[in-house]
Amino acid sequence: MNANIIILLVLTALLWGTTPIMEKKGLETTEPIVGLTFRNLAIIIAILITVIAMGKTKEVLATPPKTMMLFAAT
Repeated sequence: MNANIIILLVLTALLWGTTPIMEKKGLETTEPIVGLTFRNLAIIIAILITVIAMGKTKEVLATPPKTMMLFAAT
């Protein structure tokens, strides 16, 4: 097995395991809807950076509204 794959698998397992702990710690001082808002904002920023870095901005903007709504509904 490739060393990069093993590193990514271990990193994924660590993140998967620590995320619930961080969520519970964060929810000690805030309401769930506020935590969800911040998580979604972080995801949006990360996805926007990825789309820009990959040069896919034109494809995103050219997506038909019907397709956008189908993805938004899932």
